[in-house]
Amino acid sequence: MDNPQPKLTPRPFWQHISIGVGLLLVATGVANFDVAIIKAADPAEWPGDLRRMFKLSELFAHGFGILLIVLGIWHLTPRRRKYIPRLLACVVFPSITAHMIKLVVARRRPTSFLDQHMVPNWPDSSTATWPASEAEFAWNVQYASHSFPSAHAALVCGLAIGLSFIFPRGRTLFASMAVIAMMQRVIFFAHWPSDVVVGASLGFLIAGGLVQQGWGIGWLCAKLESRGENRLKVVSFEEEQLSVRKAA
Repeated sequence: MDNPQPKLTPRPFWQHISIGVGLLLVATGVANFDVAIIKAADPAEWPGDLRRMFKLSELFAHGFGILLIVLGIWHLTPRRRKYIPRLLACVVFPSITAHMIKLVVARRRPTSFLDQHMVPNWPDSSTATWPASEAEFAWNVQYASHSFPSAHAALVCGLAIGLSFIFPRGRTLFASMAVIAMMQRVIFFAHWPSDVVVGASLGFLIAGGLVQQGWGIGWLCAKLESRGENRLKVVSFEEEQLSVRKAA
């Protein structure tokens, strides 16, 4: 069992909100260069190992990867198990929000501009990636038009924020893994760059601005964590008493 840790505290509310709003502003500028960035990001000529690294990085933004992380926390750091509900909330709520936006906002994925031989026919500008009529905004359920925003980016940013709360020393590592996973969505034509930036913004606004704070979802998580802390104290006391009895 790992050593007792001091009570963890989230980064200030204003930091997450500032980053989230800043990313939204960045997305408005990046949107003008979506097509140009996609053209430049084509990995066809990349070394095989580099291309494979980016492809495998999607695991960090996938449900199976999150399951492995949760199992690792459960088995390797028992005193941090109480933070698992908060971690899952950081992952689930940004992802759900992104999927809800997809249902009412249609945008063609980059893959929809590839023919059956995977040869691209990119549009002249990013304007052509948006729907041509208002009717296409109504209850959008087609995968090909689920580009905006990136749910993977929202999920992976929320995951990095949640993991950084549990393991503060790993912030740089988690941020790096999130960036690589988000780049993968662009490199392999799943999303336009601005989709990814908006998804990352949702991660900061929801996971950092809501789940990590002391109200609403964050308050509920804190209540669960305090119950887990009290249970560990009882277990530690019983173990101490047992040790005293054995020594006597």
